[in-house]
Amino acid sequence: MAHYLDDLISHATKANKQKKNRFKQFLKNKASEYVKTVLEVCEAYTSKAHPETGEIKQIGDAKRIRLLSGKWINRDIVGARNILLRALVNKPDCFTVAISIS
Repeated sequence: MAHYLDDLISHATKANKQKKNRFKQFLKNKASEYVKTVLEVCEAYTSKAHPETGEIKQIGDAKRIRLLSGKWINRDIVGARNILLRALVNKPDCFTVAISIS
């Protein structure tokens, strides 16, 4: 039985990697159509890093993270923010800041 479960897990892992790679390639193709660049950033711990303290929290399968103010925020938003911050730190030359003074 354990061998069967290992095979199922291995197959599911391979299928997920294939889907992720297909999506990544699709995104890169679309970006190139619009003359844009796709930055690949390590996503490890990005949903677990607290947005205010940076502390890695063991949140399990929780969908939200509690802020210092007591309010709750969706962990996907936290993850997206942390991925952006990681990209800004690792590849700052890929970003342009435009300031408009009225």
